[in-house]
Amino acid sequence: MTQHPTAEFRDGVLVVRGAIDLATAASVRAAAAEVPAELTPVVVDLGECTFLDSSGINELVRIAADGRSVQLRRTPEPIRRLLDLAGVDELLRTVDERDAG
Repeated sequence: MTQHPTAEFRDGVLVVRGAIDLATAASVRAAAAEVPAELTPVVVDLGECTFLDSSGINELVRIAADGRSVQLRRTPEPIRRLLDLAGVDELLRTVDERDAG
């Protein structure tokens, strides 16, 4: 069974699943639009994200561009490396579960 990419705002967390690329980045944008403007940091759970390209990174950066802090949780190592290579690892801070408190 194929896992369909999804993003949803649930229980105060923006949850991203599956492959997020040009064809599916709009689902991240739509879910991010549901995040209350006063919520900061915006917590993004990438634990079930299997792929992220520049389109997906752009949607995450767009959240931070609104002046809000973004914390990425359960970020797979390949995606951590990609964010580092893209130079957005400081803007989109990855928080280890031990630090998430």
